[in-house]
Amino acid sequence: PASPQRSSWDGDNQDQNNLLAPSIEVLPTGTLKLYKSMQAFEFNPRGMIAAATAVAPKQTHSYKARAACSGISECDVRMLRQLGAGACGVVHKAWLPREARFVAVKKISVLDRGSRHQLMNDIKALCNAPPCDGLVQFHGAYHAADRGQIAVVLEYVDGGSLADVIAKVGAVPERILAPITARVLRALGALHGRRLLHRDIKPANVLLTRAGDPRVADFGISATIPDATLAACHTFTGTVTYMSPERVDGLPYGLPSDVWALGLTLLEAVTGKYPYDASAGVMQLMVQVMEEECPLPAPGAVSPACRSFLAACLARDPTKRASIEELLRHPWVAGSGAQGGVLQRTAMAATLRQFMRCTHDVEEARGDAVLAACARFFRALATSGRAGEAGLAPLLGPTCVSGGDGGGGKRARAVRVGATEHSGRYTAAKTVEQAMRRGAPADVGLWVESVDWKSITGENQGPPLAARAKLHMQLAGAEEPGPGSATVLLLDLGGLLGGEDQSGLADRLKSALDALGLANKAQPKDNYAFWSTQPVSQFGEEASTSSSDNGPIDTPKTVADIRQAPNSLPDNFHWDNCDIDDDKQLTEVYDLLCQHYVEDDENMFRFAYSPEFLRWALKPPGTRSEWLCGVRVTSSGKLVAFISGIPMQTRVDAQELPMVEINFLCVHKKLRHKRLAPVLIKEITRRVNLAGIWQAVYTAGVLLPRPAAEAQYWHRTLNPRKLVAVGFSRLAPRMTVARAVKLYRLPAAPASPGVRPMARADVPAVAALLARHLARYRLAPVLSEAEVAHWLLPLPDVVHSYVVEGEGGAITDMLSFYTLPSSVINNTEYNTLKAAYMFYTVAATIPLSKLLNDALILAHTTGHDVFNALDIFENGEVLRDLKFGIGDGKLRYYLYNWRVGKTLVPSEVGLVML
Repeated sequence: PASPQRSSWDGDNQDQNNLLAPSIEVLPTGTLKLYKSMQAFEFNPRGMIAAATAVAPKQTHSYKARAACSGISECDVRMLRQLGAGACGVVHKAWLPREARFVAVKKISVLDRGSRHQLMNDIKALCNAPPCDGLVQFHGAYHAADRGQIAVVLEYVDGGSLADVIAKVGAVPERILAPITARVLRALGALHGRRLLHRDIKPANVLLTRAGDPRVADFGISATIPDATLAACHTFTGTVTYMSPERVDGLPYGLPSDVWALGLTLLEAVTGKYPYDASAGVMQLMVQVMEEECPLPAPGAVSPACRSFLAACLARDPTKRASIEELLRHPWVAGSGAQGGVLQRTAMAATLRQFMRCTHDVEEARGDAVLAACARFFRALATSGRAGEAGLAPLLGPTCVSGGDGGGGKRARAVRVGATEHSGRYTAAKTVEQAMRRGAPADVGLWVESVDWKSITGENQGPPLAARAKLHMQLAGAEEPGPGSATVLLLDLGGLLGGEDQSGLADRLKSALDALGLANKAQPKDNYAFWSTQPVSQFGEEASTSSSDNGPIDTPKTVADIRQAPNSLPDNFHWDNCDIDDDKQLTEVYDLLCQHYVEDDENMFRFAYSPEFLRWALKPPGTRSEWLCGVRVTSSGKLVAFISGIPMQTRVDAQELPMVEINFLCVHKKLRHKRLAPVLIKEITRRVNLAGIWQAVYTAGVLLPRPAAEAQYWHRTLNPRKLVAVGFSRLAPRMTVARAVKLYRLPAAPASPGVRPMARADVPAVAALLARHLARYRLAPVLSEAEVAHWLLPLPDVVHSYVVEGEGGAITDMLSFYTLPSSVINNTEYNTLKAAYMFYTVAATIPLSKLLNDALILAHTTGHDVFNALDIFENGEVLRDLKFGIGDGKLRYYLYNWRVGKTLVPSEVGLVML
């Protein structure tokens, strides 16, 4: 439809429920007080209070409201990225640390009368609402006095809206839409039971969780009517395209107008298009709505039950329109149940993200690694049919099996897994197999139903409760299953989540997944427009099992074959070599990377490379100025893009090659639509080729054609108090900060005798030691003494290197790590997170676990908050024992113009890139 905008033509004073327009009062204490319809709310930075007997100015009536609706204050919320903006305010995604969840924060100005009106309506509708899972949840509100705003803290609904689904897939299948409709009807029933008229039901206001569950949102123009049977509202307000005929005609309207809007919303969803012709403008559209019958789908286009349901909603005469209660009994939605939307969400995978994607991503708001690993584990087992190979019994212990009738003529079985429940001796694997045989699953889903998060975060005031999570597996065999036709496997992991350190369990589950080949790996895209034109290994190529197939991919060339002119840039941009010996230019590179380089998905952390680090990283021996390639705006000289190449002699299996290491590819965020990244890659390739070098190595977190190796990040907590405060980590079940500090405590000094900082005199011995060590790996650098001196001689807050001096002064072992801080975004307590990254370590005479523990101690004593490592070298064998936790990111190694016949495993990689 054309411009589905809200209108408000006649003024709010025409509504009988609007006995008092929202007014504002600032108390001497600094508290802000809003009045509307004999109800008052007080706001300050510490939260919101609904007055128990709120008397509006010059009124004798009072309204009994809930006392103390909100305990959320401004300092409790950490703002992240902006989600959207409208006429009345801005919505941000935010982090609520005390509840370990993401929330949506809607900021509304109190200086505008219309905004105050919508604010009060939102709060009245949600604050006093009884529990209803079809309504967006209200967490609280507070006053941001310095900005003249009230911030309303709401549930973060992460699957988009019904409008997004329609835009992406067109018509929504009935078997998905019917269960969603059932929940929306229950939500509207809860509102109408309180005599509350929503007045703005439309696809954009039906939000969806990632599990496919709907949430009715946006109560800014809702109205309370004195009698549910009366047409008591007169105001022309709302979205014109979804107004009922009586509203468009200016007649009094009531609860049936919401039913019309819902019917029109569902009609648009089931057909994939708005039913009226809105091309001629709003006035012509209003005439159609007033004078014509709503164009229902043709017989056969939808099921008869669906067409009957739509007709009941879209009767032009409001007195003949079905009520919410009648619609809930309609055959089209009756029996779809509360779980139907979840049962069918896998069919919406193109538009709704899978609820369980990978470790650390399940229940994104909580970030619990154990739940994530368990979820992936059972989901993969269900879909693979290989449960018998999983060895679940050692991981989960005995189970208690009890029968129950799931309805629909099938038997459902509930399985509780926990350390305290020993009746019954089924193994979990056996039960999974039995459930699958009974269900013959065609559609499998898995999700977390409910968790006692107070217990998990250690904030419960009563006796310690077992942290409980329920993983549900819906095994649906019928073509259009209802809740009774599914076999349900219910796993209660209360006994599992009660321990102090859950990293071991999460890692064991992940290992089991990997062993079965069930890990949720990143999938290649159908088309890589740029990379398909480059000399790199492509997806779909037949993999070799022999390193003898190694070799260049591109046709052999000479320097004479390379074009001399630079690649073309858009108008008003030009190439520039960045001289990092010049402090001004180094600062420009530093500023560009700090603001526009790698940032985590939730915008909570951003790499903060120091100028000293950049000079160290970008100027090893043999660096060429033309390989530090920048793009500037011609008119202003501003640096807006950068890519670097540094020389690195590299060995791949038995072949030693001159290569460049490509790094720091960065484009200003506002210019990424210009597709400068491919141009930067082609230009750095041209410049390197002119030097007679034809191969390169680079790393990325994203999946591109095609990785030569893939490594996993691991993290070891050094400063748990700070990591929890900034949102990098969260407390495990029953864990407190004090207990976490004790758990991750390290000795004050290294345990290995003879550990000291590396000195320049140690360079020859370290170079020889490192060369012998790196010769063991299939992919490794070949470092000269000059390069060893550059990369490993200690620099304050850049690189930390230590050697172990044995008897007679011989250097027997060495360890190193580099410092890479991250900016902490929107945190008032901390602005920097100091991370240590494992560099090159050689354990020749000391066990690797002992040497790495010394590295942890040294990193902690030098003020680092977390120690990061990849599972390359032999690291994977010892990281878990040193209390490292598996991370949520992978690093992929790529080779340009070089084919590796046999793909490398992490333990065959001996190359660390910054």
